[in-house]
Amino acid sequence: MTDEEQAIIDFAVLWLPYGGPPDEEILVRFGMSEQRFRARLADIVADRGTSVDRAWRQRAAVLLQSYLGGAPQLDLSRTRPRPRDGADGPATGYPAART
Repeated sequence: MTDEEQAIIDFAVLWLPYGGPPDEEILVRFGMSEQRFRARLADIVADRGTSVDRAWRQRAAVLLQSYLGGAPQLDLSRTRPRPRDGADGPATGYPAART
C-alpha cells in the first residue's frame, strides 16, 4: 500500500463518524473532488494488495461500507474461507460441545 493510499483510507475513517469528509477538506488535502475521492477509496479497498496489507484493506472496506454506498467489493478469491457455524460448532472448526 502506498503512502497516498494509506492517507486516503485514514482520512476517510477519521471523518466517518461525521458522515464522511467535507468536499473542501478532500480538495485541500488530496486535490480531487469528493466523487473522485470516493472512487479512489473504493478502488483502494477493493484491491487485494499484498499479504501484509490485505487484512487492513478488508477492515477498511467494512468500516467504510456505508460511506462508499453499499457492500464492500473485495476480491477475496485467494484468501482462506472462514469456517461457518454448523455441525463443526461455531466458526472454530472444532466439534460442537454436547450438553
